[in-house]
Amino acid sequence: MEIKRSEILPGVNLAYLWSDKFKTSCMSLTLLTQLQRDTASMNALIPLVLRRGTTRYPDMEAISARLDELYGTAIEPVVRRIGEIQCLGFYASIPEEEYLPGNNGVLEQATALLGELLLSPATRGGLLLPKYVDSEREKAEDIIRSRVNDKRSYSVTRCIEEMCCYEDFAVGRFGSLDDMRSVNYKKLTKQYRALLQTAPIEIFYCGKASEKQLVAALRDALATLPRGELDYDIGTDVRMNSVEAEPRYVEEELDVTQGKLVMGWRLGECMDEPDYPSLYVFNSVFGAGATSKLFVNVREKLSLCYYASSMLDLHKGLMLVASGIEFENFAAARDEIFAQLDSVKRGDITDEELEAARSCVASDLRSLTDSQGELEGFYLSLALDGLDCSPLELAELCEEVTKQDVIDVANSVECDMIYFLKGSGSDEDEDEDEEVSDMSEYVITINSTSDLPKEWVWEREIPVVPLNCTIGGKTYRDMYDLTAEEFYGMLENGEMAVTSQPSPQTAIDILEPILKKGKDILHLSFTSGLSGTYNSMCIAAEELREKYPERKIVVIDTLCASMGEGLLDYKALELQKEGRSLEEVAQWVEENKLKICHFFMVEDLNHLQKGGRISKTAAVIGTMVQIKPIICLDNEGKLQIIRKERGRKKGMNKIVDMAVEACEGKMPDMVMIPHGNCPEDAAYVAELVRKKMGVTNVMMNNLGPVIGGHTGAGMIAIVCMADHR
Repeated sequence: MEIKRSEILPGVNLAYLWSDKFKTSCMSLTLLTQLQRDTASMNALIPLVLRRGTTRYPDMEAISARLDELYGTAIEPVVRRIGEIQCLGFYASIPEEEYLPGNNGVLEQATALLGELLLSPATRGGLLLPKYVDSEREKAEDIIRSRVNDKRSYSVTRCIEEMCCYEDFAVGRFGSLDDMRSVNYKKLTKQYRALLQTAPIEIFYCGKASEKQLVAALRDALATLPRGELDYDIGTDVRMNSVEAEPRYVEEELDVTQGKLVMGWRLGECMDEPDYPSLYVFNSVFGAGATSKLFVNVREKLSLCYYASSMLDLHKGLMLVASGIEFENFAAARDEIFAQLDSVKRGDITDEELEAARSCVASDLRSLTDSQGELEGFYLSLALDGLDCSPLELAELCEEVTKQDVIDVANSVECDMIYFLKGSGSDEDEDEDEEVSDMSEYVITINSTSDLPKEWVWEREIPVVPLNCTIGGKTYRDMYDLTAEEFYGMLENGEMAVTSQPSPQTAIDILEPILKKGKDILHLSFTSGLSGTYNSMCIAAEELREKYPERKIVVIDTLCASMGEGLLDYKALELQKEGRSLEEVAQWVEENKLKICHFFMVEDLNHLQKGGRISKTAAVIGTMVQIKPIICLDNEGKLQIIRKERGRKKGMNKIVDMAVEACEGKMPDMVMIPHGNCPEDAAYVAELVRKKMGVTNVMMNNLGPVIGGHTGAGMIAIVCMADHR
């Protein structure tokens, strides 16, 4: 995979990577600016506000409708920090044209929309709309405030803030709460215009379009980009020497029952090809992964911590070690972490340790080529340092790293900071989410039948075990191999879909790499009332438990389907983000899964009957001219016809009314609307939800091939959480 870089407009660089590996192309557009305390909050808001509306598409509903017209193209705002460079922009996933009907020009149209989002925002009197600015500012404030909920992440952030207190690296990607509160639409408009004038732009593309076609589309889309004096003087201040002769010690108290020890080292300038392959391998030997010295010795043999791992920021030249410990183990854990680093410096590295580290690093790098999002992040990161190296090339360099190389880089690091988060002395809160949350890292995995937006899932790197759909004589993996447009086009042409559960081996292939990394698994499975998927997942889990007896694997029958399953996944992931343990999240799911209400309206019952999900008698009774059946999931996770409405619009109104009734006047915080290739109807239902339920957090998505194969086109549903089904 050879990347080609070129300047296509003043201060606009394109990194072009041709690939036929994916059925979608990806494109990111990133504005680069120096991370600074006084502008970070404003900058972070800009792409979030721009995504709310354009001159032609003034709100998110209009933008969503336009994206649906573009065969499910997705465009999302992105705010990142790479070293001391703030990276702001959009990430787009665009279906490849060869899989779409006719000469559709979807690449050009999607690129044009990307240009509109950047250059033609919804305004009034030349200013960004106050309601959009206020709304996104409030969300950003919540993000900043919520960082303390995840104590593991919080402790790492606090260590960085203290370690780099005189450097811009201490500034978070959303800035500070006080700075965010001070942002208004006038200040934001001024900053937005300044960025357009001065910020260099990096564009990344990975897909099948020719470079010529892509460049032409980008130049058209960005033709009105105003450019002034470009600010190329952006970069990262890398410091080698510690602020003080000895590592600085900072202690903080919060109401937690598990201590967080974070230690920081300075690496100096390391973003050059001779050094950074060695640092990758050194990090793997020392503290990254289940074969590292920290994991094997500090965690497993000595049981001094619940977790201990090292991480690198090569841009800033930092290494951090994060660990969860009992308060009384602080000194012992600290000293042993130093001891393990000293052993690497002395060269106490076995051939097996070195080979395991090289193999793990090389494998992780090669796996980047399986994800367009990972490739985008990799190449953007390298571009900021002026480097030109592919993941495969870097993997080969890492495989050539010698023991002496590891020793040399190990001896170049200097400890700068020791941060310790300990309890405040309160033992009253027995439910404190930190008690067991970090006994082991865990990953939440899901089935493809959750019907969550694919881009949303990929962005969060959620492992998905797909079900299968056979249509037109070919078998496809749900969520992976077919776009909604392709699938519903096949149905429209008279093809019949047959679905099947994942084999235990399929599940093992997806879950085992997680266990190899020393992480536990919580899997939320498609309802056993409609599929044998739960049984397959249990068989896979049992086999893996025998192979990895030290790991936890919990499989839960959600008794939910489609975005009802997705809503439960969403809630579980939010709890994990808050710092809840695997056991706590699993308990919450078990206690709340029968509170997820599903109300489906289908065009007819033929697909459900042919798929064996309802009886033939029920299908005959339920399928009548202009009669729209309404279906729910019962407490066994099975489909039940609960009423019939005459006319489609009445049916859509009814499912919203039923959701309102189920909620008993309590406004849910999230409503999901899955649909069978009918985005206009989904938008109509979403508007009803906003008016009748007062809910603004609405997620809509096309049904995937597995669920859609049983419901057919035209199905629309509302999913929410109530007190009971």
